[in-house]
Amino acid sequence: MLNTASSPYLLVNGNACSLPFSDQSINCVLAVECIFHFPDRASFFREVFRVLKPGGTLVISDFVPQTWLAPLTQIKLPSPFGFHFYGHCQFDFTIDKYRNLAKETGFSAKDELDITSNTLPTYRFPRRFAKDVGFYNVSAIMETATAEMVSRMGWLDYLILSYRKESQ
Repeated sequence: MLNTASSPYLLVNGNACSLPFSDQSINCVLAVECIFHFPDRASFFREVFRVLKPGGTLVISDFVPQTWLAPLTQIKLPSPFGFHFYGHCQFDFTIDKYRNLAKETGFSAKDELDITSNTLPTYRFPRRFAKDVGFYNVSAIMETATAEMVSRMGWLDYLILSYRKESQ
């Protein structure tokens, strides 16, 4: 846990689907490049809704596939391509699923921002870094190249989504 007198921020290590905070005690929850690792987005949304104060905001960033691509993200690849270098990731949650989940949970949509074009140049970094340090991992190379390719083709968007818990 990190909290200092000079900072209003609190850093806590915990389970995102079982947050260690009391009801309506948090103003904002920020989930950056992590929600695709959670076992259940609906549990996370419900838990965030519980801890947010009325008027509070949830902001997430996620890789969001086009509707037709979502089922294909569930295909299990054989080794060495199925190593999951980045861990177990679920990239099947479309924008419509997010909209429905937010509504079902009680959130109102605040903003949907597609920043895919801003993120595309960052794919150069892992390639350069791996080359500089002599890192070679088939799974890492294939997963990164696939994410870049489908993003460049417009099949996978990188979105920042924000939702509001309305004042009661």
